[in-house]
Amino acid sequence: MDQQLYDIVFFGQLVEGISAELAQTKLVKLFNSSPDNIARIFNGKTQTLKRAVNRDEALKYKAAFHQAGLMVTFKKHQQAPASKPSSIQAETTNQPQSTREPPTRKPGSVENVPAGKQQADFGSWSIAPAGSDVLQQHERMKPDIRSIDTSALKMVSVFSGPEVDTTKLPKAPDTRHLSVAAVGEDLLTEKHPAAPPLIVDFDGLTLAPAGSSLEALADTRTPLNPNTDYLSVAKAGVNLLEKTDTPVVAVSPETDHLSVAKD
Repeated sequence: MDQQLYDIVFFGQLVEGISAELAQTKLVKLFNSSPDNIARIFNGKTQTLKRAVNRDEALKYKAAFHQAGLMVTFKKHQQAPASKPSSIQAETTNQPQSTREPPTRKPGSVENVPAGKQQADFGSWSIAPAGSDVLQQHERMKPDIRSIDTSALKMVSVFSGPEVDTTKLPKAPDTRHLSVAAVGEDLLTEKHPAAPPLIVDFDGLTLAPAGSSLEALADTRTPLNPNTDYLSVAKAGVNLLEKTDTPVVAVSPETDHLSVAKD
């Protein structure tokens, strides 16, 4: 049975964070090609970058193109009449150093195998079809079972129409007695009476000429006459908060207005 071959196709999508200019620069360096040939890949059309490669080669090319900033995909190769490869394909046939096939060994050969260890036999290996369950029962993750209340949810057919709201709307109010006034019309038909004017009598007032000296008001307050005989002014620089031993002289009260009554 022939081995399935694949074509590597580029739809114009780049890796996130990579610009078209940077991707072209990386491709020129990676495949040792000319900038003109690489620029043809970025013409906005679908480009087949490599044809008829096996699965391993396709994965290596995909990794190389992804490193350069291109998002590529695989398509099964359809056999077609032999034709001259395009210039783009001819340039990309020069595989980058990271995608070169390692030297193959003959079946049954032993190379650098430690003594006592048998070389694995890959002749019985096969690739499972897409969608196959390759995990055994003990290798599967067991999700946590949670109790979710879905009683308020229901499933309907995608072909069923929207549910009709059968709730009765309230009766519309009667607006036949209402009308719309013309623009600018005064809606206040009953106006409040105007406030009476404020009458102020200025007959007893006169205005003094500019620069006149107005009569000062008499101060009828009783003048203060405090006794300051026991007060003194401290010398400059004296600490007034410092405690001193100077005795305080008591001031005798005035007793002239007092008299002693006879027995």
